[in-house]
Amino acid sequence: MLQQTQVDTVIPYYYNFISKFPSVEHLAKSSQEEVLKVWEGLGYYSRARNLHRAANIIVKDHDTILPSIQEELLKIPGFGPYTTNALLSLAFDLPYGVVDGNVKRVLSRLYAIQDDIGESTTQKKIQDLMNGLLPSKHPGEFNEAMMELGATICISRIPRCSVCPVYAECIARKNNIQGALPLKPKKSKIPTKHALACIFFHENLFLIAKRPQHKMLAGLWEFPVIGIKKGENNSKIDISTIRYRYNLETSLKQSWPAINHSYTHFHLRLYPKLYEAGSLNFQSDFYVKFQWLGIEEIRSLPLHKAIWKVLGLLEEELETVPKRNIVNT
Repeated sequence: MLQQTQVDTVIPYYYNFISKFPSVEHLAKSSQEEVLKVWEGLGYYSRARNLHRAANIIVKDHDTILPSIQEELLKIPGFGPYTTNALLSLAFDLPYGVVDGNVKRVLSRLYAIQDDIGESTTQKKIQDLMNGLLPSKHPGEFNEAMMELGATICISRIPRCSVCPVYAECIARKNNIQGALPLKPKKSKIPTKHALACIFFHENLFLIAKRPQHKMLAGLWEFPVIGIKKGENNSKIDISTIRYRYNLETSLKQSWPAINHSYTHFHLRLYPKLYEAGSLNFQSDFYVKFQWLGIEEIRSLPLHKAIWKVLGLLEEELETVPKRNIVNT
């Protein structure tokens, strides 16, 4: 949970998660959908899917006991070098160096490494340096200390060199270049993608569809989304487009301004539109699983954040126009 997410955000999710899944057996027996629902709102959902897959492997292949061999851990979903080394050193007291962003910053300055921190060769160099620094006793404590040093003293913008315990050994500090390190790759401009969120209703039911396992946000539910090509206007997607894509006869009832939502690699402008469907005969090559449900039933499903925003607009509409043939069932 702490990968890419701040501690304050994680804490309530963590306690809720372990109350729902108090053991690896409980987690393995649960459905992916149950896990995603508990994870809902934390983002980076591949972490939740990997955790669920890992629990099944640990129960099935390792008799519920987490292996303490690096090669075995690296075979488990979600266990990359960082997670694996952290676990081996902290849980099993084995000599594996942990390299996170904080450690990269500390060692880049300590040894005045002036290579791009994003390059694999630089990362290997830092990992080798960390491995060489590990003491024979309590390597986990050393790893924690290095991460804490980067988090509290050797911080990004203005490092607190005057209180640093390795002040005298820091080559970057001696050369007064600590503020310029580590060298990071230039950030590319984050693109903006446009899409239409189609809220289909028939009588008292709304269509909600599950995203495929091989796509982003896999396993989460959403109102069907249609991507808008660059240079096109959202009005280009009309009822004939919907008929062709979903084999569904519809009429447009309501449009809202775009909802803005940001992901790691792109910004999303999502245009919600409400359509009345002439039947329940929805067909899709993309959405293998879908349901026609009432609002409360939709709320019980794992939804991604952009769709929660859309759902909020829909609920406001239902409250302000109670006589319309769209009711909360």
